[in-house]
Amino acid sequence: MKKFLMIGAAVASALAVPAGAQTVTGTINITGTVTSKCAIVGGGSTTTFTDNVNLGELAQANGTLEASGTLAARFVGAGGSVPAFRVVCNSATPAVAVDATELTTGGAASTGYTNRIDYVAHVAVARAAGGTTTVNNATTGAATGATPVGGAISGAAGNNVTVTADTFTTPGGASTLLVAGTYNGQIAVTITPS
Repeated sequence: MKKFLMIGAAVASALAVPAGAQTVTGTINITGTVTSKCAIVGGGSTTTFTDNVNLGELAQANGTLEASGTLAARFVGAGGSVPAFRVVCNSATPAVAVDATELTTGGAASTGYTNRIDYVAHVAVARAAGGTTTVNNATTGAATGATPVGGAISGAAGNNVTVTADTFTTPGGASTLLVAGTYNGQIAVTITPS
C-alpha cells in the first residue's frame, strides 16, 4: 500500500508542476508611400514660382529694337540677380519644359513696323551630381517638351533653377520700327518629377 501511495503522490506532484513556459512571437509589417513630387522651397507657395522682369525702354532713340546684349543684361538685372528659385524633387529623373512667348503690344503694325519682339529663354537646373542642364526655348518655335534633367536636382541649400533670356530680335530685321505701347510676354517653366 505504501508503494501505491508513493507512486500516487509522485504522479500527483508531476501533474501539479506547471508546463514549460512557451514563447509567442509576432511581426507587425509597416508600409507607406511617398509619391513623386516637386516643390518650391521658400516663397508663398509650394507649387508655383513667379518673378517679374522689367526690361525698361525696348527701343533705341531711332525707334528700332535696343541691342540684344543690352536687353539680355537688363533681364539679368542690377547686380547680376537673375530670376532664380529653389526647387526640390524627390525623383531621380525630373524633367523640365519651357514655353517662352514673345513680347507683344496690342494693335496692328503697319508696314515697316512690328508689335512683336522675339527672344530665346534659358532655364538652367543644377544637378545633384554637379553641373547643370539648360533647356532653351525660342519664342519663334514650339514649346519644349519635358526634357530630362539627367539626374536628381540638387538638394543643396540655395537656388537651383535660374532663368535668363537673350537673342532679342524683331520680325523684319534690325531696321523694323517698334509700335509704341507696353509689351508683355512670359516664360512658363514646368518641372515634373517624371
